[in-house]
Amino acid sequence: MTLKPFLFALVIVSLGVALWQMRSVVRTDVDRAPEIPCDESQWAPMKEFNREAWLDMRSRERYVGVLKKELIGKSREDIEALLGQPTHHLMKPKSSSYGYLLGRAPYVACAGALSQWLAVQFGEDAKVREVKVFREH
Repeated sequence: MTLKPFLFALVIVSLGVALWQMRSVVRTDVDRAPEIPCDESQWAPMKEFNREAWLDMRSRERYVGVLKKELIGKSREDIEALLGQPTHHLMKPKSSSYGYLLGRAPYVACAGALSQWLAVQFGEDAKVREVKVFREH
């Protein structure tokens, strides 16, 4: 009897459990996130960033405008010091993008979006090159 099929099945099951746990963590964050309007024009912009409010997940969408300007050119360490650990590494750990949950999206207003995220994308030099909002469907 060979152990290869058994080991393969064990790896697949372990991977599935790990992915389920990771999704559960993100889903819990989404569940506790405040509901926000999908239309960015409704977001009353803040002129200054409030780290305490950001970390408490209060009105995160209101900081998008100021963050789009302030984050460009900053390092991963600078981003984590300012915004905290990313809610989600978009695609994989240490990927070229960090995701920060802005809040839950109301179903009808957002054409089926579940939540909205601030995507912080890094360039080859490991500095922020783009900051944008995307909707998870």
